[in-house]
Amino acid sequence: FMNTKDGDAKAKEWYEQLAKAHAGHPYAVKAAGAVKRLEAEGKPLEVAGTNLATGQPFSAAALKDKAVVVYYCANWSSTLGDDAKKLRALAKEYGAKGLELVIVNLDTDAKAAAATVAAHELPGTVLHAPGGLDGSPLAAQYGIIVVPHIFVAGKDGKVVNRNAQAANLDDEVKKLLP
Repeated sequence: FMNTKDGDAKAKEWYEQLAKAHAGHPYAVKAAGAVKRLEAEGKPLEVAGTNLATGQPFSAAALKDKAVVVYYCANWSSTLGDDAKKLRALAKEYGAKGLELVIVNLDTDAKAAAATVAAHELPGTVLHAPGGLDGSPLAAQYGIIVVPHIFVAGKDGKVVNRNAQAANLDDEVKKLLP
């Protein structure tokens, strides 16, 4: 349905049907998350999980008065190296102005996630839960089906872009933190 006139509406309709018709299947949760993702713009960013470095709970709701970029990734993402450079540059330029980066690592296990973070020097708070793209509750929260996937939220905590692109991320952040 991508890039069609009614693409989002049709995708939402199918995800809703999947979630309802197959409520007992693990993918039903992911389908419900996809509906939430499609409806996310203008609503509060709801990303919560375990901080990989500290093991402590984390919620984006705690990032009051901060612009937030949420970057979903895994070690097998072909763009991760280039994207990590862009994220480090954003953190350096806008961190003091109120930008928070949240990396949601969708590697299968914590050891692989930690290796990915170290190898690419990923900045910000890194969240991880076992299961990978198909089984992690972090992927299910917003029905993430491909990485990278990027959300941008404003200082009010609301999603301004549910499908941001790494190439334009600097422009997105400039709008929020001039």
